[in-house]
Amino acid sequence: MALLALLLGLLIAYPQIRDTVRYYPKSVRAKTGYAEKVEAGSLSPFRILLGLATPRVHDKTAGVYYPEATCYLGVIGLLFALSYQGWLWWVVATTFLLTMGKRTPIWKVIHPLCLRIPARFIYFLGVTLSIMSVHSLSTVYSQPIHMVSSHTLLPLELLNEKPTTVLMLLTILQAWDLLQNSSLVPMHPFTQMWQRPSQAYESPVTSYLKSCHLLQESTHRVIGLPYPNSTGQVQHIRTQGYNGGAAPTELTHILGGSQTYFWQDSRMLDWYGVKWAYTYRRLEPPKWKQTEVPHLYENTQVYNTPHEL
Repeated sequence: MALLALLLGLLIAYPQIRDTVRYYPKSVRAKTGYAEKVEAGSLSPFRILLGLATPRVHDKTAGVYYPEATCYLGVIGLLFALSYQGWLWWVVATTFLLTMGKRTPIWKVIHPLCLRIPARFIYFLGVTLSIMSVHSLSTVYSQPIHMVSSHTLLPLELLNEKPTTVLMLLTILQAWDLLQNSSLVPMHPFTQMWQRPSQAYESPVTSYLKSCHLLQESTHRVIGLPYPNSTGQVQHIRTQGYNGGAAPTELTHILGGSQTYFWQDSRMLDWYGVKWAYTYRRLEPPKWKQTEVPHLYENTQVYNTPHEL
């Protein structure tokens, strides 16, 4: 059954795995070595336990932002997970070691198979503990109380006397706990309750650019669009392309480096067709002209078609 579940999971994830394997050799991360991969995000055992057992307590941990080092399950979820008895504890032990990064020698062996920031393995740790929690809950409710191990941390007598009431109470408490700490993994604008997610993509910037016909078929681009319009994908706006930490090597050559948005006097940007730049920095005329939209500048020297430099 476990093998069947594994195969099904691989089948569902196949499109993502395939594209990642094809793209990764073309990215700037392809040449990342051991030292750079473990430079940030090697968590101590105490920090791992803290990330699992407590809500957000720090903005940064081991050099990474808190969502990458936190996987809070809720008090009740963790209680049921600790009551689990089975082979998944081996998975917990393995992912625990992987999350420690340079604090354990295992990373020196497996780093060619891993991306950077070991702290992200805490997500696998959290998923495994969640499965263990659900398994413990189903075990308690599917077997006679005398067959459940006496080593469990759960209040068996109470569960036996009023199972439905206790289950409803546990569900409400767990939901309340997770809701109170929902900011641990920021998902805005995809989970906000006060507006449709599609509305987050409509802004004065995107409306202006679309009025200028800066669409996918255009020869011009915009650089520095704010989240969540960074890629321009939803609005079909042509941007500089993905230039984050795993940007394509060729694009980083054009832009002068990854995670870099613009240079005021870069001829490369003119050649690349960057006609608009969104930035809180003041761009100087005559090359850059302020538009009617705050922080959006127009490049007056951009080429209409690509030129040789």
